[in-house]
Amino acid sequence: MILSGDTAQHSAVERGDALRLLERHAALQAVEIKKIRRQRDSTYRKAVNALRHGDVEGGFAGLEKLGAVLEVPADERYQMLAVDYLQAVKDNKSALVVSPTHAEGGRVTEKIRAELKTLQKLGATEKEVVQLKNLRWTEAQRADVKNYQPGLVVQFHQNTAGFTRGEKVTVMGREQNQIAVQRADGSQGSLTVRRGSASFDVYEAGKLPLAPGEHIRITRNGQTKDGHRVNNGELRSVRKFTAEGDIVLDNGWVLDKNFGNLAHGYCVTSHSSQGKTIQRLFVAECEASLPAASREQFYVSASRGVEAIKIYTDNKDALMEAVAISGERPAATDLATGTLLDVLKARSLSRQAAHRAHSQARKRQLVPEQTTNRQPSEQTIPQKRPQKIERKKAIQQGIQL
Repeated sequence: MILSGDTAQHSAVERGDALRLLERHAALQAVEIKKIRRQRDSTYRKAVNALRHGDVEGGFAGLEKLGAVLEVPADERYQMLAVDYLQAVKDNKSALVVSPTHAEGGRVTEKIRAELKTLQKLGATEKEVVQLKNLRWTEAQRADVKNYQPGLVVQFHQNTAGFTRGEKVTVMGREQNQIAVQRADGSQGSLTVRRGSASFDVYEAGKLPLAPGEHIRITRNGQTKDGHRVNNGELRSVRKFTAEGDIVLDNGWVLDKNFGNLAHGYCVTSHSSQGKTIQRLFVAECEASLPAASREQFYVSASRGVEAIKIYTDNKDALMEAVAISGERPAATDLATGTLLDVLKARSLSRQAAHRAHSQARKRQLVPEQTTNRQPSEQTIPQKRPQKIERKKAIQQGIQL
């Protein structure tokens, strides 16, 4: 058995930090791959390497040296990003936008699709197909019958009593400890969610507008109508639609119009971008998305590119401070083995280093204005954030607030 992964990237949402715990506490001998081969530019490669090892200060400085970090007002940012994206496509380069949140990804996608339509890169015939959005309920939420509302879709990833793997049913109502469902053929059935909650996921049904030439992303493993396997995260293009409204992909495979597990493929979250290699990479990370930012998120987002990277934000200060904070979650094992303090210190020190480095950079930017005896503009005055004194004390005492 071979376990592989990168503990500097995102950890599993539900299952915890198993790989990190094995590396640190299980006394397993690990083979480490140290040479980065994806990035071609040496400065870009060094910046990614710094981020990989938790050196946010060095990584951010390297990206700024490349001119990759762009601070652009909101009304111009997405337009600039869309133009740069389309230029990459015009140059026959693979291109992808990565963003921390689905909300910002939606704004990016809207602008890119508008530009594609203006340039007539998308076909005139646009159709709406079924889109299933995973509600990402926990197993406990799936087991609670009170959570189910008519119209929700249940899709099975394991065989369970009365239902088969891959089958989709629509919730019609609730009956004590069961939910009434309707199958694809119109027949009725019932599902005991308490017993089978580990065998399915719950989705909200919506509509996804698609046109010939559209880039799409598969959001769940499945099969095409002609028997080919498609994988979660796979990026494809729409060639055309059949007379029945099914989707013909760029490789000739045919997806059922009710396949559902689809999204536009122009912008993805950093979780979905893991494992991808893109020639020209674009990162959209505005201040409103920063609650979802972290050191791990920024490392994953910034490391997908091969030839070039551009990061679009409306606040460099806030971005650097946000990505200096690690999302690593202390585990009970850390407390039991006495390494909890090390975990908390690592999270704090990276933030302090990033804040210090950015303050110094801001001071250097102010020098030209100060030497001309002019007051620096309001926009160039660095906004000092209050020091987290209580948090610092807590870390020194080994307590996590």
